[in-house]
Formats: sequence, structure tokens, C-alpha cells
Amino acid sequence: FPYSKYAVLAELRLADAEFGAEQYLEAVDSYKLFEKFHPTHGIVGNGYASLRIAEAYFKMLPGDLWILPPSYEKDQTSVEEAEQQLRSFLTRYKDSPFRKKAEELLARVGKRLADHEWYVARYYWDRGKWMGTVLRLRRLLDRHPGVGYDVDALWLLGRAYVKVELPERAREAWTELVTKHPTTGKAAEARDAIARLPAAAPPK
Repeated sequence: FPYSKYAVLAELRLADAEFGAEQYLEAVDSYKLFEKFHPTHGIVGNGYASLRIAEAYFKMLPGDLWILPPSYEKDQTSVEEAEQQLRSFLTRYKDSPFRKKAEELLARVGKRLADHEWYVARYYWDRGKWMGTVLRLRRLLDRHPGVGYDVDALWLLGRAYVKVELPERAREAWTELVTKHPTTGKAAEARDAIARLPAAAPPK
């Protein structure tokens, strides 16, 4: 019954069946085809298929088993794809009834990506790769603020800037730490570290 109104709905439910059977790659392809061939369908308009694509990517995220390396050490391709899809969803479907769920998923995905950035930054720091540490911490702070790493990242960023002989950048990082997180222990350490920095050059 290809011309029945239920034929289109059946296509969507086949995608849902693949999702339910944990065939996530197949489900992603099916949802994308549904969006492509039925762009005016009400279900496409409310963002359901788009969110399911993001959920499928999320389901494919590497897990944590004690016999394997932690997920933040693994390839993050599926995590980045989930983030991209969720951001696209939130941009395209401002009135969707699924926005709250998308925002919750995006927060969880952001935390996973932040875990990875912090891991890589520490990896570089422990091996004396100071500029690599700077670049990863800047990326962490720019892309994933507020997920639990701000204080430690700003503290370590200042130390890395000192290592690459950029004391004014270190001052900026530590001043931001003191200003935004004044009651933390790291803020006290940052104040002491700022006091030990060479005096700022007078403006020309």
C-alpha cells in the first residue's frame, strides 16, 4: 500500500525498530532518508527524526568497562557527531517538544568531550608538551565551560603559559580564576602565583 498515509509512518517505525534493536548505524541512515524524502511531514517538522539521529550517535558512545581503557581515552568521533547533531537540532527546531531532552543529552555529551580534552591536556602536561597543554585547555574552556573543569583548567592554563614564557597570558588566566571562582582553594594559589609574576610592562 505505497500510497497509504500509513506507508510513510511505517518507514519511520522501521527506523524506530532498528533503533530499538540497537542497530544504530542503520537507524541513523533510515532517519536521514525519512527526513530527505518526507521533509514536510509533521514528524520531521517537530524534530523527532533529527533527535533520534542524535540519540543513536549517543548510544554508540564508547562505554566504560573495567577491563578496557576509560571512555575519555578512546576515539571521540561518535561523541563529536552526537554533539554536532544535537546543536543542529537545537538551532533548527526552536519550538520542538523535544528540546528539553536534546539539551539534557547535549550536556551529557559535552561532559564526555570535556573529559577527553582534560585527559589530553594532562597527558601533554605530564610529558612537558607545554604548548599542547595550552591549546587543549583553551579548547576545553572555550567549548565546554561549566561542566566541572573550569577551576582546574584555568589554574593549569596559567602554569602552562608560564612554561612557554607568556606571563601576561598566565596573569589573565589566573585573574579569571580569581574573579569567577574566588572561594576555591585554587583561587588562593592563583593570587599567590600572580604576585610572583614579573611586573606587567607599562603601556606604550
